[in-house]
Amino acid sequence: MPYLGSSLLEKRGAQPYDTVEASLRAVAACDIYIGIFGEQYSETTIKEYKKAHASFKPIFIYIKKVDKREPKLQHFIETEIDSNYKREKFNDREDLCSKVKHDLEAYIFSAINDGIASKKERKKNAKEEEKKKKVLLSLKKGYNKQFGKLLANAQKQLSQGMLMEAIISSAFIIELALRQKLSASFPKVDQEPIGQIIQYARTAKIVPEKMLDDIRNVQYIRNEVTHRGTLPSVSIAKFAFNAAKRVVKTVTKASIGSTKWVASYSVNVSDIIDDEDFELPENISREWHDVSGWLRDELIGYFASKGLQYDIEEEDSNGETFSIRISFDWNPSMSKLPIGNADPWELLELEPYVKIYGEEPDD
Repeated sequence: MPYLGSSLLEKRGAQPYDTVEASLRAVAACDIYIGIFGEQYSETTIKEYKKAHASFKPIFIYIKKVDKREPKLQHFIETEIDSNYKREKFNDREDLCSKVKHDLEAYIFSAINDGIASKKERKKNAKEEEKKKKVLLSLKKGYNKQFGKLLANAQKQLSQGMLMEAIISSAFIIELALRQKLSASFPKVDQEPIGQIIQYARTAKIVPEKMLDDIRNVQYIRNEVTHRGTLPSVSIAKFAFNAAKRVVKTVTKASIGSTKWVASYSVNVSDIIDDEDFELPENISREWHDVSGWLRDELIGYFASKGLQYDIEEEDSNGETFSIRISFDWNPSMSKLPIGNADPWELLELEPYVKIYGEEPDD
């Protein structure tokens, strides 16, 4: 394509870095990032995307239509990509090439039309403004309730024609309001990406579904400004600001009930069978079936003793270890962690159900 060039990493000759480092350096040096995702999860590909996103690169995402996708990749698409960028789906290579060509031509035309220098300047200013907000968001004490002042500042930016700043401020206010509300019920909320936060917001039902769509659209607009240097219109900036006002009003009045959590446990059954000092009930022989069944009953009894309403979600064994996932209702804001290691079981994971399975279970 005119004005654009690319070369395969594999054809750039020997480099003094490993493959992952070479890939990330290539992402840092590129002008445009194109992400293509199919069936399989690739750690390197994910790192490349995160590098491009953190570097404020113009990002174009294409998702292949497939019958089955690795769950880990599907979760990444839903929590990281869908809440940041509008993506295109494609059927095959020909369809992909056609869509990439169309999108890049439109982007290059807009860059020439806007003026490459002015686009770069807008992008630079947007990056600086975004980084200021990220610093505030990263502070533990940043979870404040002074949304009136924040909204007043965003409205002032809007009235003064500081459209880019108003959009970034509005997106920041929305993110802050959600994190503030969810922080008590989802203890790791400050470590989660915005896409996961949106999933938690749906789970906790603190905003209606239509508002979640508006939140995503504000996020798309924010990334158009920060990653592509797009010149926003007044109407788009007003939409972002009004969405922020609605979110703050709705979230501050919302209440969060108990949500579904998942605890994952594992135990090495073979070690117990081989350990003659480990006391088993007299009616349990040192056979895999008997021991694993007894251990399962012990774990279920442990949950029952805590007064928890639970469901068995998954069980897995390989002839040596035995693992199990149990879901239960829990409101962290109302009680301390009701479970932990249940000797000889080891608690491997404690996460919101929606983070593991992508959606809440049917009632």
